[in-house]
Amino acid sequence: MAQAAAEIHGALALAGAADREAAGRLAELATAAATGWVRVPPAWRPAPGAGPAEVSRWWAGLTPAERRWLVGHEPDRVGRLDGVPVAARDQANRLLLARRRAELLERRAGLLRPLPAGPLELARLARLAGVEAALRGLDGLGERLAAPGAPRAYLLGLDPAGDGRAVVALGNPGRAGAVLTYVPGMTADLADAPAELGRAARVLDRCAALGPGTEAAAVLWLDYDAPDFLPEAARDRQAEELARRALLAGTPLGRAAALLDPHDDRLWFGTDPSTPGFGGRRFPSGPHGHAGYWDPGNPALDGMARIVLGR
Repeated sequence: MAQAAAEIHGALALAGAADREAAGRLAELATAAATGWVRVPPAWRPAPGAGPAEVSRWWAGLTPAERRWLVGHEPDRVGRLDGVPVAARDQANRLLLARRRAELLERRAGLLRPLPAGPLELARLARLAGVEAALRGLDGLGERLAAPGAPRAYLLGLDPAGDGRAVVALGNPGRAGAVLTYVPGMTADLADAPAELGRAARVLDRCAALGPGTEAAAVLWLDYDAPDFLPEAARDRQAEELARRALLAGTPLGRAAALLDPHDDRLWFGTDPSTPGFGGRRFPSGPHGHAGYWDPGNPALDGMARIVLGR
């Protein structure tokens, strides 16, 4: 009975938070109907590299009508600005998703004509394969973004260039009391984003089961160039890029990465975190292999969920 009461209390708390968010949006719509839907904002914009706190102050100083103008007319800027609220970034990046998909379809059409056998044909096939992979990733993300029910997905960053980058949240990390930041590793690219998002979702499901009174969110953070081969993974260039970008975004990942010693190259990847001297706390995992931590039935899922919940 006590457990059932706790779960009911948690569900009511989450429902109350959702109601308050919906009420705020309805109030904004009512205000917009009376004062005008959009308005051109002042010309000043945060400089490239501005921190989330500065961006947040700039955004707070705009009227709702000015914010809506920016989302519609400058989605490239709004969608990538850390410090802009989750809902506005999501709106901007959903606009970009449709544009980027159209651009990729146009590029694919231009690459479908075969060339005579030789280096140019091999290069065409490689570019075509990259475009097809990016389209698969975009379509998979689009399906998840359109899916009804909880948790709602928010698109917080998108760039199909190169291997592609994406930042997607399940649940609202601006409101959640516990947030998982999941960074895929070697070989990850935009085509892998839907499957990687599924891994984050499994941890989030266990968070809901273990902490029904805590609103949690999961962020897939594929906003760096992941290593494609083991020799790249053994060097620190891409890891340092990841840490730098995460620090600029103000994520917990970035603050943790800043504490690592970039010159410690023992065992290729730094100090073994399972050694007693490292100071880490172990949690159990089943015999599922290196990529099996997210497999159903692996106790590692509950271990990761408890970490997210602060337990």
